[in-house]
Amino acid sequence: MFQTRFLFHPADLLDMGIDDCLDHVQAIGVTGITVWATSGAVSRVRSNPDANPRVYRTRGGFFFPPNADLYQDSRLKPVTSTWLRGRDPLAQVAAACEKRDLELRLRISAFEVGRIAQKHPEAASKTVFGDPSPVTLCPANPDVRALLRGTVNDLASRFPSSIIEITDLEYHSGLMSDDGIELAFNPGEGALGLLGICFCESSRQEAMEKGVDSAAVASAVEAKLNKILTSGKPDEYCMDELVDGSDLGAYMQCQVSTLNTLFYDLADKLPSRLALVLPWEVCEQIPPFFTPCPRLAGVVIQDLHTIDDPFEDVVNHVREALGEDVKTSLELEVAQEAAEHPQQLVATVKKVADQGFSGVDLSSYAVVPPDCFDPIKQAIRYGRRAVS
Repeated sequence: MFQTRFLFHPADLLDMGIDDCLDHVQAIGVTGITVWATSGAVSRVRSNPDANPRVYRTRGGFFFPPNADLYQDSRLKPVTSTWLRGRDPLAQVAAACEKRDLELRLRISAFEVGRIAQKHPEAASKTVFGDPSPVTLCPANPDVRALLRGTVNDLASRFPSSIIEITDLEYHSGLMSDDGIELAFNPGEGALGLLGICFCESSRQEAMEKGVDSAAVASAVEAKLNKILTSGKPDEYCMDELVDGSDLGAYMQCQVSTLNTLFYDLADKLPSRLALVLPWEVCEQIPPFFTPCPRLAGVVIQDLHTIDDPFEDVVNHVREALGEDVKTSLELEVAQEAAEHPQQLVATVKKVADQGFSGVDLSSYAVVPPDCFDPIKQAIRYGRRAVS
């Protein structure tokens, strides 16, 4: 069956009415919803006039009351959203979904969780210059990994039938996550890649324990960046050329190894319950990052807009890397497409179904203009018809 899900923040459901939202999505043919359980900061204008407040802002964090006993292994503690105010919205949503036989998935950000990095700079990712990220935690830090394990176990114990989607499962310095970051000129693809590598103390120590001279790697990266930033001239090399066969490549491979171990540890404890959310561009580089995992519940490939790239190539690449049976869905930002290019949206969803995707994830419900749901309903109908 071709699956279709809408993505929600829990505040969208509560502010616009859980029953009203779920009745609506079910009426247009949606088979389930995905709800953020933890996330980073969000600010947006909601299209529905029934939404109150109309502008939704959150500094992020946990959108459910965490069970403190499950986080004892970490010195980092969950930071709940200030919006929560003692309630348990996920439990309300789960009950409403069960009543309607709608699938409920829960999405968590692995390493960008509200204000935790700001409160704990010792666990934050850092650029090679030593600047800690205010939003991104580093998976090389054992407390960060323990926090993620606690989060997954917490949600799994509360919602045993729900698949948990993990996004932001990657190493980076956090620099490009800063919306206010300013660069006077484009330093080139390679330099941007170097700025994005985490060189926090935990990452350096981890690499040293695996035989990589992380101090020498950091010194070389810093020298190269200083030369580019001082001259104002873009670097001509791409990231692959800088990494291939180099000590920097070995340093980054240590980080890849840590992610693999962490994900497999999580998946081993939750068979067929974890799904990966990956950006479109990452899917072309899956083999270095994730190897086949028979316990993987699925992969959600994110794309910011409706796309014309060859879907079949991406699906085949994901299956080759992660296993032939992996269920692959495509996440589409549908608000603009439904309003400006409704026929293209319909054609895209049909094409997704034709090319072997298991479904589409539609993001995000709260920003879709209420007058623009008809083409989404039509797209869902065409997607189901394509696989029937």
